[in-house]
Order: sequence, then C-alpha cells, then structure tokens
Amino acid sequence: MTAAGLTHPGLRRDHNEDRYVCDAERGLFVVIDGVGGYASGDVAAELARDLVYQRLRRHQGPSTVRLREAITVANNEIYYRSQLDPAQWGMACVLTAVVVEPGMATVGHVGDTRLYEVRREGLRKVTADHSPVGLREDQGELSEVEAMAHPRRSEILRDVGSTYHHTDDADFVDVYRVPFHADRALLLCSDGLTDLVPSAEIHRLLMLEAGRPDRAAQRLIDAANDAGGHDNITAVVIEGAEYAARVQHADARPGLGPRSRRGRWSWFAAGLLLGLLTAAVPLTGIYHLLDTRLPRPLAVSDPTPLDPEGLPLHTPFRSPPIMVLGTPQQCPLLPPQVVPPAPSASSAAQL
Repeated sequence: MTAAGLTHPGLRRDHNEDRYVCDAERGLFVVIDGVGGYASGDVAAELARDLVYQRLRRHQGPSTVRLREAITVANNEIYYRSQLDPAQWGMACVLTAVVVEPGMATVGHVGDTRLYEVRREGLRKVTADHSPVGLREDQGELSEVEAMAHPRRSEILRDVGSTYHHTDDADFVDVYRVPFHADRALLLCSDGLTDLVPSAEIHRLLMLEAGRPDRAAQRLIDAANDAGGHDNITAVVIEGAEYAARVQHADARPGLGPRSRRGRWSWFAAGLLLGLLTAAVPLTGIYHLLDTRLPRPLAVSDPTPLDPEGLPLHTPFRSPPIMVLGTPQQCPLLPPQVVPPAPSASSAAQL
C-alpha cells in the first residue's frame, strides 16, 4: 500500500482550516475540515487531528470501537476548550477517518468530508454526507451538478465539537466496514474538492496518475483551484499494492480510463470511412462522365403526391435527436453498512 496527502488553502482564503493524517505504515488516514464561519475552525481541526491520530495509534480493541472512541474524545475536548474561551465558542470541525487493515477498511465519519472507493470502472461514494444537500443528492433528489451549485451546500447536520457526545450516541459517528482489495484505491477529501470538481473528472485524474499518489493528490488540488478554489482543499490518495498494475494493464493511462479504447476504435472507424470515401471519388467521377454521355430513359409518370408545402406525403416524420451535454457521471452511494455502536454499561459515562 502506498499513499500521499496534500492540502491547500485555495484561492479565496488567506488561511487553511483543513488538516489531514497520512500514515501508510500504520494504515491510518484522516481528513479534517474546520467548520467555516465559526471562530477557531483551524484550532478545532488541529485538536481533532492530534487526538484522533494519538488514540488510533494505540491499537487497543477493534477498529470500530477505536474509531468511535477517538472521534468522541476529540469532540469532547474541542467542546470543553470552547466553553473555557469565549473567543473559541462554537468551534467545530467535520472529519472522515480510515483504518486500513489487510483486506478491510474501517471508516469513522461525521459531516461532509468524503471517502470514495476508486476502481478502474469508476468511483463509489462510501460515506453519506451529514448535510441537507448531501442527503438529497444521496437519495437521488438532486443531481451531482445541482448539489454542487446549491446555495445551501455548505450547511451541515453533524459536526465534531459543538455539542458533548457519548461514544454510543446513535446520531453522532457513522462507522462503516468496506472491503479494500489490493487492486483498488481510496480517496479521502474535503468538500473544497467535491464542491468544484465533478466525480467523473476526479476519476479521470486518478486514473492518469495511478501508481503516483503524490501526483494524483496534486492533480486534484490543481483541478479544484482551476475551478475557482473557493475553499480549502485536501486530498489523501491510498493505493492498494496491485492498483497501478491493474489500471495500466487495462491500458487506461494513455487515454485516461476505459473510454480510451472506445476512442481508439472511433478514430479507426473514422479513418476507414475517410479511406472509403476517398476511393469512391474517382468512381463517382467515372459514373458521372458515363451518365452524361449515355441516352436517358423516358421517365415513368408516377409522381409522388405532395402536401401543400411541397413535402412528400409518404415520408415519415422523424423528430430531431435530443442531446444531453456535459452531464457528469454520478457516484452510486454504497448501500448502508453502518456498524451499530457497541452497548455500554452506562450511556452517561464520560470518557
């Protein structure tokens, strides 16, 4: 497994409230986005990064339990800090954390940061956004384009830090367990990327840089900035050991994805058609020459009936084709595989 992460403030902000963890050796990856519009979003993101990473490194207990505990500890520490300092009141963040183990990825998720599974065939969105717009997009009520342009796309329904939580709170941390095959990759990112770059373009860039996760992350950052860079942007790319070989074996890199082969066949067909047309030109000229020198047969009087506008009455009417332009590919939502919280002796027990 290889991995790389990158973050950038974007083009519209003078500071960066995104943070990330990329520890391929331990299989620990986190993307954190400080909640914009509130004081000290960067402080909340740093606290979450440090505490979640510290707790996950302990390797005590199952990954599902460790993720719930780590995120809850970070949440409550951010909450306590905000209560002690009026200048930091209301600070919070959103995050997605992944623990990668042999053949399996365990995910802890709060907010609208995202995890995608990357396949040669396309992207699959693993996490569900805790936001009004994200929920409607996941349910198919909004297209990706509509969600990206929605005026309420920055609103969130859950966060880390604004309210005290217990580890077994059902409406706090979503935990998923998804297979992680060696021929696939994972993408962790903040909404600074997904609000500006369609999923089809994200997939194209990842295919282009398969085997080079550092360059893939840079490509994604550049794409978001090229689209306006309205927010902080973070991307962490995690590649399985056989991912690059599978993509390259599919001949995806020269044409950027499975569509490249269709592109080559299209060019071949176009060339063949052009050759046939070129060869037919001399034959057409010979036919025209003979046609002008041969006597013409008398026309048979069997006129086709015409309508008042001069159009043949027996000609079937064909409506013009409808063309859909520029519609990006959609990312199907992974069927819910939320792991229920483990029962505890006391739901009111504090960590």
